[in-house]
Amino acid sequence: MYSRHTLREGARAEDVWGILGHANIDVTQNVYRKNRWEKRETAATQAVAAMTKAAQNAEKEENRPE
Repeated sequence: MYSRHTLREGARAEDVWGILGHANIDVTQNVYRKNRWEKRETAATQAVAAMTKAAQNAEKEENRPE
């Protein structure tokens, strides 16, 4: 838990590797890299949803009778 939080806050993988004592840095990166990709995927999904909603709202405004 602590190591994920540390990486999420921007700590260098080398520092976390040293604290956790993994056999090598690849272990640290392989274990905790997934969290970073999940965050990016969530952000991208949210951005697409927001853009889709904005486009739908604009279309509704455009088609609204005056």
